[in-house]
Amino acid sequence: MKVVHILSGPITSGAAKGALNLHNGLLELGIDSLILTTDKTAKGSRISYLLTHPINYVIFKLSRPIDRFLSRVIFRNQSDVMFSTGMLGLIWPLISDIRDSDIVNFQWSLGLFSPFTLWTLKKPVVVSVRDMWLFTGGCHYPPKHCTKYTSKCGQCPALGSAYSIDLSTIYQYLKRKLLPNIPMLPLVNG
Repeated sequence: MKVVHILSGPITSGAAKGALNLHNGLLELGIDSLILTTDKTAKGSRISYLLTHPINYVIFKLSRPIDRFLSRVIFRNQSDVMFSTGMLGLIWPLISDIRDSDIVNFQWSLGLFSPFTLWTLKKPVVVSVRDMWLFTGGCHYPPKHCTKYTSKCGQCPALGSAYSIDLSTIYQYLKRKLLPNIPMLPLVNG
């Protein structure tokens, strides 16, 4: 069995430490485990750079600016709440290690994971839930006292939106429609 872990951000982050612990544990059990990361400086046993294909590199580099544009320019979000749409995601079949894997484990995957492209994996997905983004309209951690994600996002305080249907409503709806069609196991861990 081959497990590939997807990780965005520095290999020294908290999410990365959890991913490394899981990865090393699987290697000790004799399971073929590989970490693919956006951190070019990452070194270690079976750790590789993820963004080797030029198309995926461009997608990754555009994802954060697009999210910032949508949340800060269109909605004039001035809060410090992290908000990501997940509009862009990598084209997974372009990555040979993904094609050859049996299971894909998303760790911290900002700018990589999208409900729109995840279906292209065509294999079981495990998501290590390290924040609340998977089930909100875009917040990684909702603003204080906001529980709208439990029913329907809208009038999003993270966006500074007064509209009952806004970016958070649309993306929460799309996640709820698209993600159940993917063989996925959310795994909550620290």
